[in-house]
Order: sequence, then structure tokens, then C-alpha cells
Amino acid sequence: MRRILLTMLLPALLAFQGLAVSYTPSLAMHTSIAICSNLSLDDEPVASRTSISVDAELNALSMDIASVHEVSLGMKASVLSDSLVYMNSYMLGSTRFSLYAEYEAQLSSFLIGGAFGLGYGLVHRQNIGYWFLEGSLSTGFQLSPWVALECQLALLYRREYLETHMGLGFRVTVPDGLIGGAR
Repeated sequence: MRRILLTMLLPALLAFQGLAVSYTPSLAMHTSIAICSNLSLDDEPVASRTSISVDAELNALSMDIASVHEVSLGMKASVLSDSLVYMNSYMLGSTRFSLYAEYEAQLSSFLIGGAFGLGYGLVHRQNIGYWFLEGSLSTGFQLSPWVALECQLALLYRREYLETHMGLGFRVTVPDGLIGGAR
């Protein structure tokens, strides 16, 4: 039984070694326009509100496979501003923290990826918290081996609200050799 297991496991280990897996932590900053739509059945004078969002992402657990695929587990801190005033009313902004999983593929210098996360937010000037789910698609361009420009489209759902975020950002990957990072 052990011989059979070793015979099956050895080719798999050799194939995995050929993939050139490396540790690639990174830090990203994004700024986006957020359109917040009310999904409740309550009659509101304004169907959606516009805000600005600033996000900081840390991909502390990130793996680069064969310099093409990158799989990451990370955390994100975000600040959503109060919405623009319309009809003498506005929506309060919030501070958020989330954990997410991300996949990204690199084709030459072009990047494409997606992420899914779960987080918690606190409304500004109130002691109201909420849980949210978020998903995003991103495209980008690798400017250098460790700097990338990214465009991102994200959807965030929280109780009775759906937010659509469209924005730009930069990502900095740890250069090769500092702590094992490579890109």
C-alpha cells in the first residue's frame, strides 16, 4: 500500500515543483466612485446615492504559480465618504474591514482577476454596524515587475443596499529576493 501511494505521489510532487511556486505579498490602494442603490421596499425620494471610496488591500498570503497565476488571501480596509447632498438629504459613509480570496492571471503585461470577500462596517457618527459581501473583477497592466496599474469593478451587498464601485488603483508587489517575493 505504501509503495502504491508513493508511486502516485512522487509524479505529483515533481509536477508541482516544476510550476515554480513563490511567495508574493503585495499592497494595493484603490480610489473609486460608489453608487449606492436602496433595495428596500420603502418609498425613498432618491433611488441611489453617489460617494467616494478609498481602499487599502494587503495580500499577506499570496502565491505566484509559474509567473502566470496568483492566488491570494488578504485583508482590506475601506473608507466610504458621506454621499453627495441631494434633495436636502445625504447618506452617511462608513469605515469597513474585510477578508477576501483573490485569483489573478497574467498574460504578458496584462492582468485580469477576481475576488470575493466578507466584511464588517461601521456607519460614521452612529454606532450602527453591518456585515457585507463583496465581489470584484479587475483588469490591469504591469508597469514594472513590482508595480501594476489596476481598474476595478466591485459589487458590495449589505442589508437593503447594493453598492457598485468603479475605480483605479496601484498595486506594489514585494521585489524578488526581499522575502521570497517574485513577479
